[in-house]
Amino acid sequence: MFSSLEEVNARLRATGYIADPIATTTVYLAAQLHKPLLLEGPADSGKTQLAYAVAGAANTAVERLQCPLDIIAPLNPNT
Repeated sequence: MFSSLEEVNARLRATGYIADPIATTTVYLAAQLHKPLLLEGPADSGKTQLAYAVAGAANTAVERLQCPLDIIAPLNPNT
């Protein structure tokens, strides 16, 4: 998918995303290991933007899933 860190950086920039060295390295290593990225962080921290930039750089699409908290949180019968 990506042959070097420089290629990752160039392809992310081509999508309009300016990645820092940590993000570039993380994307590159995930691609080399054929592993997904788990992006965690507060709202409006750029997680979705990075996902779309990586998808664009890799010529693929984002599949976005969102789960309501009542599905993923343990049910409390007392509430």
